[in-house]
Amino acid sequence: MTLMSKSSEHPIVIYGSYGYTGAIIAEIASASGHPVILAGRDAEKLSKQADACLRNGCHYLDITGEIDVFESIKKMDGAFRTAGIMAMPGTGFDVVPSDCLAMLLKERLPDADTLELAFAGIGGGVSHGTATSMAERAGMGGAVRRDGRLKPVPSAYLVEEVDFGRGPKPVVSIPWGDLSTAFTSTGIENITVYTAVKKSAIRMLKFSNLLNPVLRTSAVRGVIKKWIDTRPAGPTPEQRNTGRSIFRGRVRNAAGNTAEAGLITPEGYRLTALTAWHIAMKVAGGNVKPGYQTPATAYGKELIFEIDGCREQEATGGFWSHTPGM
Repeated sequence: MTLMSKSSEHPIVIYGSYGYTGAIIAEIASASGHPVILAGRDAEKLSKQADACLRNGCHYLDITGEIDVFESIKKMDGAFRTAGIMAMPGTGFDVVPSDCLAMLLKERLPDADTLELAFAGIGGGVSHGTATSMAERAGMGGAVRRDGRLKPVPSAYLVEEVDFGRGPKPVVSIPWGDLSTAFTSTGIENITVYTAVKKSAIRMLKFSNLLNPVLRTSAVRGVIKKWIDTRPAGPTPEQRNTGRSIFRGRVRNAAGNTAEAGLITPEGYRLTALTAWHIAMKVAGGNVKPGYQTPATAYGKELIFEIDGCREQEATGGFWSHTPGM
């Protein structure tokens, strides 16, 4: 997470700089020449830290991807606008590329009422922080957006097949941040986000729905977190430099017309560091829009293409194998 002064004369404060992703951002920051302060963070909720930004006249940027954080900070939009301060969670892998892709698709089919997004990582992995966040959601199920409202659903509620470049692969619906941010950015009222998984994982996710009450207990979550602590901290530098992420998107209108598009980007953690710092430098230079913003509402769909290694992939023949699983 980052807190930033309204004035470009003041340094950027990076909270959580000791964590896996924070350390990568700090490495980029150290090479930039811009004054930076590295800091830890306590267990306060992120919305409380956003309140701290308001009190101190600081812009608020965050790499979080949690729907609850997006929704809570969005409710503070009026206060941020009045203060002339920008608040933007989701400045990393979740949700910069998918938010820009959603806006791109909306512009291509302006009357779209349904949006589907899917992503896959190639050659990367998961950090302790990401895995721990997933463990904290164990037993909570999934979510989709329908008719403008967030709707709780079971894990692996919807299953599709999407071509990420080597033929159709199974994807399952997940409670990803775009269920909040893409709605803000596009106004599309029906949104589903998918991620690529193995077929065996789909079976496990569906079975886990039967165990949700147990998975939600602190004892089980504690065991999962201890196991996570025995794993590697995250992708190696080589994996971050050679891996990549692939995004697919599709919109549909009431008449049944569709539009598709795809993106290819650097590996997820490297992308997070690049986009978070890129946005931070925009804000430090005075390029801000007061109030709650998503990456695309503040900087447009072109934001992702300002990052080295990011490009659009044309949907020749289509990426999606089936009709939307609504």
